[in-house]
This record gives sequence, structure tokens and C-alpha cells, in this order.
Amino acid sequence: MMPRERRQAVRDMRESAADASSRSLPAKRRATTKKPAKRVPDDKLDLRRTQSKMNQRRYRAEQLELMGRLQGEVSSLTKDVARLEGRVGPLQASVPKNLRSFDPEISVANEYFRLFAQGYNKHSLDPKNVYQRDFLCSVMQPDLEFMGAFGLEKLFTQWGLYTTLFQSVMMTCDKSCVVMCEPNIMLEGNARMQLRISRGTIEALFPHLLHNERLVQKLIGRVMVLSVLCQFTFDEHLKVQKFSTFANPVVALMDLLKSAEDTATAVSGCLLKENGELVPVTRQSLIPYGVTV
Repeated sequence: MMPRERRQAVRDMRESAADASSRSLPAKRRATTKKPAKRVPDDKLDLRRTQSKMNQRRYRAEQLELMGRLQGEVSSLTKDVARLEGRVGPLQASVPKNLRSFDPEISVANEYFRLFAQGYNKHSLDPKNVYQRDFLCSVMQPDLEFMGAFGLEKLFTQWGLYTTLFQSVMMTCDKSCVVMCEPNIMLEGNARMQLRISRGTIEALFPHLLHNERLVQKLIGRVMVLSVLCQFTFDEHLKVQKFSTFANPVVALMDLLKSAEDTATAVSGCLLKENGELVPVTRQSLIPYGVTV
């Protein structure tokens, strides 16, 4: 190729490259340029806000209507339950006692032994304490006869003493059955109380043993198994009108000490009565344990 022709070819190649570059530049600019966001008109925004407010008001109105309807149904059901409960008593009374089931009375006794299986929860704000108290108030008459007193406080006090004066308390019921139908239904339950003795127990219930260190050491930390016969006497409303307990501390101490002489010494001043009542030596002796009687 002649030099002149070569120069012409180079010139043509440069012009072609320049033309191609100029043609692609607008496309690149178009590719890198972002489209502006589409602006929503103000009237459409106002319409959306209005619709949202209307939807919220309609939802609240529907919820209020639903709550009102549910409250009305609850009130109606409550009245129906009260009316039906009012009919239960006469219907049960019309059935001869020797023909009807004693499931309600048995259920009361079983729940009592279940709730107090580990003693009485003394903390008034604890849910278990609330449930224990509510249960007794619901199944027993306010003037309950118990250990020579009338009212539920004597029962709460005794449970508080057991839970406080013994290091641990466990109660089980071996069996329960109805033993009398007339004039009132009486149910008996054979309970076993496992009572762990501490020095505080001896100070409050066996103060006469404090000078007998040998016997004290023989008792501390040991578990006394006390058999207690519980009698629930129900009235015509299926509530416990009288609650009686019969215990045998002599047998319990004999099984624990394995000595007739030591048992006689312990029993001679024991402040655990044969009905299971705890009678601590003095009120002052209970102050360190947070119990008032």
C-alpha cells in the first residue's frame, strides 16, 4: 500500500471511531439519568387519610359493639347459672341420702388434703395462700365449729402454727369415706402428717425437755409421723359445718423414740393435744418465728 493510501485509511478509521463514540454517548446519559419520583397529588393524599380515619372509626365501633354484646351474654349466662344453682339444692334435698352419690363431699375432702399436702403457705400475697384461703371459705361455713371455737380463723391459726413450728410438714390421706348420713353427712379421712422436728419445735411444744440435752438431740432433725382422723360434717347446703380432728401423739413419739421411758418423759409436758391442737408455751415464744395467736 502506498503511503498516501495508508494515511487515508488511518484517517477513515479515526473518523469511524469518533462517529461510534458520539452515537453511544446519549444512550449512556439516558442510562445514568434517574427518572424523577412521581408526585402524588395533595387531593389524593387527603382522600387516603380520610379513608384511613373512617376505617379506624368503623373498626373501633365494631369492637365496642362486640364487647357490649359479649358483656350482655356473660351477664345473661351468670343469671342462668345462679338460677340453676338455686335449683340444685332442692333437687338434691329431694333425693334420699342413702340413694344419692356423695361425690361432692368426697371432692371437698380430697381437695382439702391436696391443697394442704405441704402445709399452709403463710405469705398472704402468694397465689397459693390466696387459693387455700378462698377454698376453705368456699366449702366451709363462716361459723365453722373447730377445736372448741367458731369461725375459720382457728383453722388458719393452727395451720400457721404447724407450718411455722415444724421444720417441714407433709400430709397425705390414706383413705376417706362417708360414715354417717343422718342427721348430717359425715365424712372421715385418715391422714398422716410427717412433721420434722427442730429446736424451735422443742422450745415451743416441748419446753420441759430443754434441760434434757440427750433427749433433745434424739428429737432434733427427726420426722414424727402423726396419725390424724379428720371428720367433715356437712350441712344441707353441702358446706362443712363442723371439722373435728383426733390425733395420737403418744403413738407418734413412741414410734420415733423407740423407748417407753423417753416417750413418757416427752409426753408429760407435750403441748400437742390429742385433738391435734398446738398450744405453744407462751405468745412470747412465737415472736422469733413470726406467729401471733
